[in-house]
Amino acid sequence: MLANDVTNRINAEAEARRSNEMLEAVIDNIPQRVFWKDRESRYLDCNNAFARDAGLVRADDVEVMTTTVPKMHYERDIVMCDTLRTVVTSKMPLMDGEGQIIGVLGSYQDVTDNKCAELALRLQSRALDASVNAILITGVVNGANGIEYANPAFKCITGYEPSEVIGLDCGFLHGDDSEQEGLTSNLETSVVVRNYRKDGVLFWNQLFVAPVPNAQGLTTHHIGVVNDVTDLMNYQEQLEYQANYDGLTRLPNRNLLCDRLQYAIETARRRDTKTAVVFMDLDGFKNVNDSLGHSVGDRLLAVIAERLARSARTSDIGARHGGDEFVIVLPDLTDEAGLIAWMERTRAAISEPVMIDDTKLYVGCSMGASLFPQDGDDAETVMKKADLAMYRAKDMGRNNYQFYQPEMNATVGARMNLERRLRRALRDGEFLLHYQPQVDMVARQIVGIEALVRWLDPEQGLVSPASFISVSEESGLIRPLSEWVLREACRQNKAWQAAGLPAARVSVNLSARHFQQRDIAALVTSVLDETGLEPRFLELELTESAIMRNAEEAVSMLEELSSLGIGIAIDDFGTGYSSLSYLKRFPVHRLKIDRSFVADIGSCGDDETITSAIIALAHSLEIR
Repeated sequence: MLANDVTNRINAEAEARRSNEMLEAVIDNIPQRVFWKDRESRYLDCNNAFARDAGLVRADDVEVMTTTVPKMHYERDIVMCDTLRTVVTSKMPLMDGEGQIIGVLGSYQDVTDNKCAELALRLQSRALDASVNAILITGVVNGANGIEYANPAFKCITGYEPSEVIGLDCGFLHGDDSEQEGLTSNLETSVVVRNYRKDGVLFWNQLFVAPVPNAQGLTTHHIGVVNDVTDLMNYQEQLEYQANYDGLTRLPNRNLLCDRLQYAIETARRRDTKTAVVFMDLDGFKNVNDSLGHSVGDRLLAVIAERLARSARTSDIGARHGGDEFVIVLPDLTDEAGLIAWMERTRAAISEPVMIDDTKLYVGCSMGASLFPQDGDDAETVMKKADLAMYRAKDMGRNNYQFYQPEMNATVGARMNLERRLRRALRDGEFLLHYQPQVDMVARQIVGIEALVRWLDPEQGLVSPASFISVSEESGLIRPLSEWVLREACRQNKAWQAAGLPAARVSVNLSARHFQQRDIAALVTSVLDETGLEPRFLELELTESAIMRNAEEAVSMLEELSSLGIGIAIDDFGTGYSSLSYLKRFPVHRLKIDRSFVADIGSCGDDETITSAIIALAHSLEIR
């Protein structure tokens, strides 16, 4: 019996030790810091975690023991190993078997890492809320991507409240425009899509998408960043438009024309059909531009372009090639008769008067046509052939159309060579003046000299103006040539006077294009000052048709010139379309009767009658 009692006691003590050891093991291995103290706040024992971090505030111990009220789960910042840490502490009275307070039982847990994680989450959440881009989180459920979160910027961009879109697939923003890129892979991607706001307005969205996989690597969510790039897309579209379209006429420009012509030719080659290219240049446009200004000229071009667009078929391509030149590409041409009908119709439409600021303006057009494949096998060749045909139309009297013919190559080549030689002649001083006297038949005296320009070409000798003046006008060389003639004639007249010859006026022809330059009076003043010639010894001759192109403008320009003290003469009078009401307003000093009326005096009574009438008209207006 005694042996059994001893055995039981030994087993009980062993079990108590095992239980105690197990309890100590549990206490030592839990993450919370556990300790217990006596009434004097002396530590009685603690677990290993507390032993590592020891050092809580004694005042809390006294408060718990005094009040017998536990303090549970309160935060405190403490310094552990020179590092500020945050702990959550709980303390309660430690009682003996008789219910007397013998100390404090306490625990605390280091929550520094959790606090940092919570702060990071708050900051990230605030960043999402403050972002100017819309941010979406979608969850993958049965293959669909339902929206689980949308930040406040989502409403600013789309007009939808975040609460309205929870559960919806973000593809709803596509509206009916569903044929677009979307979330088609589990890779990070960026796509630009067309989305629509709640009010139906289109906006361009650069959508950045990142998948979120789970521990097994399966995508469970997507993060989407919605960036409104509408302004950027509009700007890019504007740049593309400017690169391919003419800002004035809104027609394709030369750049886009080349691409579309090449495509039309490739299509015609595959289908074994014809494509026509029509090169068109406006007749009379430069006169309008020079006399009324570029703003009026631009408005006129816009009207012509609109008429050209209206005359084109849906498949035709009309483009502004530059200046007052246009090119029209007509694909799928069945026969040349249809092309001729189109050119006739278009020419008639463009020749209709254009009303700008209560002024009727008239322009015509010269058109040249070439055909693929008979006139060329590529875009550049057929364009060049149409251009040659257009110049042929101008040579044939303007305001007509011509088809390309092989012999045009030689004609245009000769013209280009002549222009090249004219530029050289201006550079190298190959021009000279011949002087034709004007004689007073009663006094038998020379009263004037007309300066006539000639070209002493080193290759061909003396060249008549009839051979090069028209090319000078078309190429723009007439202005520097006219300025040289004016300066040289004034210099020579002054030299003759200085040599003792009788003083006489020198007459200089002024081309229509040069007359339309608004700075002509300034040029004349400069030349007179430079040469020292008195204004009364200079006379400018203008043709009747040049003055009447814009009669109202001509009145003010002639008055400005006349006020300088120089003479004004109308050349080739009788062949133009002068109005007598304007003739009396022009400050004109002399009329030069066209030679077609005086050449047959003595043999043709009608010419004598007309000449006499012009003389009588001039005398009645006090004009020589």
